[in-house]
Formats: sequence, structure tokens, C-alpha cells
Amino acid sequence: MQIDLREIKNDALRLQGEDPASIFALEDDPLLKAESPLKYNLVATRILDELLIKGALETEITCVCSRCARSFRQMVREKAFCHMVKIPSGTEYVDLTEEERESILLTFPTYPVCQPGCRGLCSRCGADLNKGDCSCQPDAENRWDALNGLNLK
Repeated sequence: MQIDLREIKNDALRLQGEDPASIFALEDDPLLKAESPLKYNLVATRILDELLIKGALETEITCVCSRCARSFRQMVREKAFCHMVKIPSGTEYVDLTEEERESILLTFPTYPVCQPGCRGLCSRCGADLNKGDCSCQPDAENRWDALNGLNLK
């Protein structure tokens, strides 16, 4: 998104609209895909030779659950977008595309989960535990037995 600085008079400038999903550059990412344009609702205020931009951003992203490996869609919202830009003299436009992209990607959870109660996959057979229990038997051995016999003297 580019802001035309000539449009900002004494008051702040309200900016509402959408940027294409392509700004996220996720085309080659196997785990993430931007599904909708980035929607923004921002206010730009000029303060001497700086521009303060505040507001909200949102988009929908398809991702892979970190527990069960199923794809699902997740709405990603940045409700407190705030960025200050130094305006060099003679500049007529300020491009916020990178700041928008970075803000949404940093808001996205590190380990996305399809639902809060996702049980994930069995660590032995790989069965989806959300569909039911698997046939694997629980470990009968005590994993700490090897340490019990350790002599540290």
C-alpha cells in the first residue's frame, strides 16, 4: 500500500482497503498459503518529518496444524498495527507493503493448531488421534530404569 503524502493535510488520513495476497510472497511455501487479500483500516498522521500509521490488519491463511498435520484456514488479525516512518524531503509517497507483510507474519502463531483440543498424531503409528484411539499399547517399561542403575561415585 502506498500513501500519497499530498493527501494528508492538517488532519489525519483514514485509509481503508485491501492489498493483494501476493504481498505475502507465500507462493512457494509448502505450509502456508494466503487465501484472502490483506484488509487494512488505518489512520496516517503526519508529525513534522515523520508519518505515524496506526490501525488494524487482517487476512486469512491456510496452514498445516502443528499437531495433526491437517490443513486448515485461520484468520490472522493485527489489531494494534503501529508504524512510524521517517519522510525524506521531496518524498511524495510512502510504501507500507513490507511493514504490513511483516506485521501479519509476526502475528501468525509459530505452532498453529487446527482446534484447541487437537490430540495430534500417535508418536508410534502416526494415527490421527482426533479420529479415535489407535491400537498401540502403552509403554510398560519405566523409562527412568536406566538412570536408577547409574552409579555416579
